[in-house]
Amino acid sequence: MRQNINIIRYNSNMNTEKKTPTTTIRNVYLSTDQRDTSMYPSASDFTVDLPVTLKQVYGISIRNYKFTPESLINSNNSTVSFGGLTDSTVLNGTISIPPGDYSQDINALIAAVNNELSSYQVQFTLVNGNVVFGFSGSYINKYFYIPYCKLLSILGYTNGVCIYRTEELPENLPQTVIPSESTGAAATSAQVINNTDLILRINGVETIISANSSANRATAVLMATRSPNATLENIQKSMYPLLQVQSRIQRLQVQLLNVDGEFYDFNNDPASFILEFHHFADVDIM
Repeated sequence: MRQNINIIRYNSNMNTEKKTPTTTIRNVYLSTDQRDTSMYPSASDFTVDLPVTLKQVYGISIRNYKFTPESLINSNNSTVSFGGLTDSTVLNGTISIPPGDYSQDINALIAAVNNELSSYQVQFTLVNGNVVFGFSGSYINKYFYIPYCKLLSILGYTNGVCIYRTEELPENLPQTVIPSESTGAAATSAQVINNTDLILRINGVETIISANSSANRATAVLMATRSPNATLENIQKSMYPLLQVQSRIQRLQVQLLNVDGEFYDFNNDPASFILEFHHFADVDIM
């Protein structure tokens, strides 16, 4: 009987042992002051080139950071639109609230807003702890409204507010505006402390998964508040693995956003970060 014999040939030069990849860390200093201000006027949206190329980056840690959190009223919420009708004159315009924290005092904020609205003889007042919008004179004899915006959210409203005179129910209001005869009260208490966090996005350097679309696939989320009573953890102690390893990184395309996806308002103060990149060393890996 003839037998089938399997012959296995061994190559004496074959190295079957896999090499262990060597890892290393590079610390990168990133500051908004490093940008070309003529090309990138916004401190929250810019690109910088590193002097070296980082290869096979698999993780990052934000070791240190410094920035000024957004004030209660800032460039993202200081402009407020309004509309209305008095006699046959259609009102349509904006007011600008001076930026600031107003000492986290609702009365101080209301006074600043009312100062900008005074020529229209409408005003906000505080009644039993809640903000109420109403007429302060007879200039508006039909209706006046403010579409839903960040300012109204701070004041405790969950929709836009519209006040109208008796039998002058307005038509064709913006969808978010709820009309009320004479006065319109906020649904909740005012929140006069800005707890907006800073979302750092570097193109391709993604670590975060979030239901917040601005934070989803971001590089990091840095906690921030203007409250004097808050306690923050300012140093990221562990490395965050990237959602996808990056083969080469030399150009950093940076965006700095708040939780609403708007460019962060640093009020002309610089922001700076120490980025700790974890990557595989430049070796052959079998």
